[in-house]
Amino acid sequence: MSNYISPYKKDHNGSLIKLATNENPYATHVEFVSSLEKDLFNINRYPETDSLEIKSMLGSLHGVANENIILGAGSDELITLIAMSYIAKDEYSIMSNPSFFRYKQATENVGGYCSLVNARNFNHDLELMAMAIKEETKVVFLCNPNNPTGTFIYLDEIEAFIKKVPKSVLVVVDEAYFEYVENSRNETSINLVRSHDNLIILRSFSKFYGLAGLRIGYAIAQNEIIKRLYKYKSPYSVNSLAISAVKTILPHHESYFVSQYLANFKREKKFFYQELDGLNIDYIPSQANFVFANFSEKMPSLSLFLSARNIAIRNCEMFGYPQYARITIGSESENKKLFSAIRDFLSDGGVDD
Repeated sequence: MSNYISPYKKDHNGSLIKLATNENPYATHVEFVSSLEKDLFNINRYPETDSLEIKSMLGSLHGVANENIILGAGSDELITLIAMSYIAKDEYSIMSNPSFFRYKQATENVGGYCSLVNARNFNHDLELMAMAIKEETKVVFLCNPNNPTGTFIYLDEIEAFIKKVPKSVLVVVDEAYFEYVENSRNETSINLVRSHDNLIILRSFSKFYGLAGLRIGYAIAQNEIIKRLYKYKSPYSVNSLAISAVKTILPHHESYFVSQYLANFKREKKFFYQELDGLNIDYIPSQANFVFANFSEKMPSLSLFLSARNIAIRNCEMFGYPQYARITIGSESENKKLFSAIRDFLSDGGVDD
């Protein structure tokens, strides 16, 4: 992991403005935290091996059956399970470049190879990805919205792509940031699961729902795929507090997360764009909770400048784009401090002091 993500010190005094890892910037609602307190007295017990209550809640939310759902310790574990279940030594996966590093890492960890297909206009080039499939290809990863660019693939494009993919190849659509999508055609690929037996959708509670520290996510697919993943899954990988937290927050999906948090996020996203436009900084319009912005040759100095002011952003050199930053859209106060610091940096000539 150290080859992919640079370490950071844990923020003990709350001074770090952490805009590098695409988290929900708001502290967990006190009402939700209070409801978890009783579960602290049961941490001497193993967690549920398979929460049917959560599966039923997710099934109602997405219109699928319990047997089509598997929970994991974040979508990270599910990506690992997919690699373990489908990719053998010297076999291949395919992903866009740039995209989420975990697809390549998980593939290589099981002895496979990951083919990188360069993006077109910062989005997946589905035509080239389909052409890259060969006999040894077992999995194709689509990150939608894409990390780090924030671009989005429409449902009809994904369906057309799946039809080109051999049935022996699993198509993974990672929708970790889907709740942030705002366009007139934001249909989830979950709608395609019933008609395609080589498709799996990943979702996360780490981003929109603010449970990054508890590590829980889920996947939706036809039952044969789900059963295949269960063969490799540890029975107690999802901890009891994570399970309890999801049971607590899911009933508030509309009343809190959509009506309050998402409304705040949209306001801050608009502010982000206005600030970037005002500074003449090029960026990719995003369908996620982060922005992929081009600071050209100033990027290394900017990263150091902000770090010295306790502001963390993601330098995209790890994605092959050293002139770009991926910046999480934070809270109002965080965003104001960020752009105040960027203006200071640019007024100093774009040089780290």
